[in-house]
Amino acid sequence: PDGRWFAGIKDHNLWLRSTYDGRSVQITTDGVKDHEWLASTWWIGPAVKWSPDSVKLSVVKLDYRNVPQTPIIHHLKPKPEVEWFPDGNAPTELFIVDILSNRQVRIDTGEELDQTIRILGWQPDGSELLFTRLNSGATKLDLMAANPITGATRVILTETQEPFIYFSRRDIHF
Repeated sequence: PDGRWFAGIKDHNLWLRSTYDGRSVQITTDGVKDHEWLASTWWIGPAVKWSPDSVKLSVVKLDYRNVPQTPIIHHLKPKPEVEWFPDGNAPTELFIVDILSNRQVRIDTGEELDQTIRILGWQPDGSELLFTRLNSGATKLDLMAANPITGATRVILTETQEPFIYFSRRDIHF
């Protein structure tokens, strides 16, 4: 928010780049392939959000280490190549990282491993991080608030629905 830093991911870790002189600073060092920090994904959107005071970042970390992998074979290349993709949801962890001390606070997102966490943003005074937690069956959505100092959370609102399958003939091609 103060325009001093860009946050991004490099080599599976969180980095900052100065808008003043372009220098880069590594914030996390524990990211590895298949257990990595994320900046954004297609299914949850932005996975990094600055606190209003520009001192803390909320960041998502995914753990694909125990998720089955599916091979995708690229036949159109001169020599066919195999690329492996996760075949299922990875456990999602939510952290708040203090960029001054590099202290990481793990947010309590509950016991369920197969859930989708989406960061919404911060309270204007930075007192809480707001996020949603969707269970694996997509039948329960919780709007949550997290304390950035302790990682403790509270449920603000819960919505539930019966399971359903959205089916459209437009999706079927022969």
